[in-house]
Amino acid sequence: ASLGLPRSASFISSGVLTVDSTLLAWAFYHLGQGLEAELGPNVQQSIIDANSPREARLLDGSTANQNNGRYGVKSSYTFVGDTVVKYLTTAGCGPNDDCCTTKFTGAVDDGFWDVIVPCWDPDGDGSNCEFKGVPYPFVPFSWIVEYDNPKKRK
Repeated sequence: ASLGLPRSASFISSGVLTVDSTLLAWAFYHLGQGLEAELGPNVQQSIIDANSPREARLLDGSTANQNNGRYGVKSSYTFVGDTVVKYLTTAGCGPNDDCCTTKFTGAVDDGFWDVIVPCWDPDGDGSNCEFKGVPYPFVPFSWIVEYDNPKKRK
């Protein structure tokens, strides 16, 4: 289902509780019993926007020899902060492999945890840097971008 996003992006996600604000993220931390939460469309868009420089490098061929990987980006939503994006690029959307498809997956191995700031020893999910709440994971979400194969440009 398209959310009206630029760059021919489409979302692949599941249907669980949606967290789209810091207030709701904190409420779910106290009431959600550790169940996973999906990031709302504006939060997802913030991760896509933070990913734009990496995406631009794929489109211009700067990373044409790297078909997959993972890296960190910083969401503008403080309850997400730094998060991981994975990507996988495949060629072959045309008869002569004239274009590539890259599937990005955001919020990988991430969640609302380590909520005490500053936390000197963040550990991800678990009881370190937590207080009076239950940490919970984010549901990773994906978007796909198709573009001209940089290896075929002349």
